[in-house]
Amino acid sequence: MKRSLGFLGLAEKSGNLGIGEEACRSAVLSGKAKLILTASDSAANTVKKAKNLAEEGRIQYIRLPYSKDEIGTALGRGGTGLLVITSHEFAGGFAGKLAEEVPGVYDETAKLLTEKAANIRRSARRPAKKTGRKNRA
Repeated sequence: MKRSLGFLGLAEKSGNLGIGEEACRSAVLSGKAKLILTASDSAANTVKKAKNLAEEGRIQYIRLPYSKDEIGTALGRGGTGLLVITSHEFAGGFAGKLAEEVPGVYDETAKLLTEKAANIRRSARRPAKKTGRKNRA
């Protein structure tokens, strides 16, 4: 199995992968969506919906080099054509694995998502700014 497909399995087990149009729409509307994916053999209408959702949520979209059956098999399901990753860490990690497997095609997206995940990690480590005010009760 391709490492990137295995990574999708990890994302699903950790609760960071949504499958299907409802899950994608819900993740975009709630602001949790970080990366939308479609299978290589997804219908044109599905691809259009995915691109529209990605644009609406201002997130990245990737058309995968894997079929619905390959993705479904990796996830232990039937054919799966539309997915959403809801974690910056998993989105960056997945795109990085995909860029390793298919050099030159997904490099730019992988770099962007990896940098975004790193920025979020850095900002989470910074201590909160002190305002200089003291609480007086």
